[in-house]
Amino acid sequence: MEMIELVNETNFPILQQIANNPGIIIYKISRKLNKDKSRVSLITTYYETKGLIRKEQKGRRKKIFFTPKGLDLYKNLEIIRERWKY
Repeated sequence: MEMIELVNETNFPILQQIANNPGIIIYKISRKLNKDKSRVSLITTYYETKGLIRKEQKGRRKKIFFTPKGLDLYKNLEIIRERWKY
């Protein structure tokens, strides 16, 4: 499976939040997107296992960041999304 196939229209907004807010926590993603925290947690854990994001423990919270691999994928997805608009 290609990395780009790991993302769909439901999950893309989560990646956007991580890209626009490095170090964001699951709670804030779920609030901003009006999604269930457990669903956001499952999706981010999945992307973590694929090496696209990493989580850093800061006290009781886990901050979420892209890995270099994840950032490259996100940039490619942004290019594709721009092409879809035309």
